[in-house]
Formats: sequence, structure tokens, C-alpha cells
Amino acid sequence: MDRVVYVVSDLHLGPGYLPNGDPDPLEDFTADEAFARFLRSIGPLHAPVELVIAGDFLEYCQTLPEIGLASPEDDLGSSEEESLRRTRTILGQEPGQATSGHPAVFKALRAFMVEGNAITIIAGNHDVDLLWDSVWAAVFDTIYPPGAAGDLKLVPYAYTLGAGERGRVYIEHGHEHDKANAFGYQMTQPFGMDRDGVLRLRRCWGTLFVDKVYNQLEEERWFIDNVKPLPRVVQLGLRNDFRFTATALGLV
Repeated sequence: MDRVVYVVSDLHLGPGYLPNGDPDPLEDFTADEAFARFLRSIGPLHAPVELVIAGDFLEYCQTLPEIGLASPEDDLGSSEEESLRRTRTILGQEPGQATSGHPAVFKALRAFMVEGNAITIIAGNHDVDLLWDSVWAAVFDTIYPPGAAGDLKLVPYAYTLGAGERGRVYIEHGHEHDKANAFGYQMTQPFGMDRDGVLRLRRCWGTLFVDKVYNQLEEERWFIDNVKPLPRVVQLGLRNDFRFTATALGLV
């Protein structure tokens, strides 16, 4: 039987929940159990099923935000070791972290694969960190049950499904068409060397803005995450907190 494909995008799994049960101020995803139910509901309907996560599966910019602030160069972000720390935090595997990560989601994804289904993950502008070998290995080992019938794949840029009479479906995250969030080279050259000889992720303007401005705004004013588009956030910031917003924009 031909596989049935479900496409989801922009889950933005981040640092998770605080000890009191509240989401971390920078957490965008609070539907852990609902997503697990979704996976349980689609798995038995068809065999096999492929789940495509079309970018921004994980939210690195807002996990351990001090890492983004500490990078020595604006056009470069985290090192491989720093991205791995962020990954373990999201997975719920980093000892000593105050937040929980999202272990329930990864447990559900693993169970989904145990049933013989497949998962394809496309890297987005908020989880380009997946392109580090050790980062992908950590995610792979968490989700993939050894001997599973289905594949777990990482796609750096775009994914095409189908080649028969019924046509093809082309899937990409889309950030490379946005000047503020494009990394360039269709994600084939995601790394650069800083002045100290440390290999780091390239950082687009949108990520730099989140690292240096947006994270602090959201920690203090959680509701701005519901304000779209981003220039509207800047407009409101200039109107209501001119000094901070202007200074932050000047830094960017």
C-alpha cells in the first residue's frame, strides 16, 4: 500500500515547563498531549504513514537564550556544543535545567515509529542547529527505535513527494525566500568560523533580532508572541518602550 503523508510545521518545541507547571516565558508550544493524541490517531488509520515536519520543529533561539547573546559575532550563532546543550534541554535530557523540555512529544514520536511509520524533518530557520552531526544524532537516538521499519530522515532544505501520474508535492519551510530569515545557499553552507577559530552556525538577521531583542521583550511581555507581523512588534515597542526598543534595534 502507498504511504499516506501528513504534513505539519512550526511546532517550535522549546525549553518546556517550569517546576510549577507553567510554561517557560519563552515557550511557544503547549500542546504536548494534544500532539501525542494526534500521532496516536493517525497511526492506526493507514499503513504505513509518513509524518513530514516542514521546518521549525524545534525552537533553538528561545532555548537557553544566553547562548545567543554570548556569540562573539553578529552573523554567527551557536557552536556545536552549545546547540547540543540546547537540544538536550528541549529533549528533557539536560541535568540541572529548571525547565522540563518536551519528553512526552518525543516519546509519542518514538511510539509512532514503533508502529512502522516514518518521519521526515525539514530544517527551518529556527532549528538550523539540526544540521550539526551531534545534534541530529541526539534527536535521532531519542526518536528512532532500533530496527524500526520506517525511516527517520533529516532534510536540509526541501523535500519532494511522489513521481507518478498524480503528480508531485514539493515541501520546504520557506525562510530562504525571506530576506530577514534567509541563510543563503539553500542551507548547504550553514556554518562559519569565528575570529577565535570556533565553527558556528551562520545567523540570519531574523535570528539576531530574536537573540538580542525579541527574547527580552517576550520574557517581560508574553503577549507580544501573538502580535503579527514582526514589524508590528517593533512599532508597538517604539511607541510604548522607546528607549529599550530603539537601543535594541541600534544594537542589531
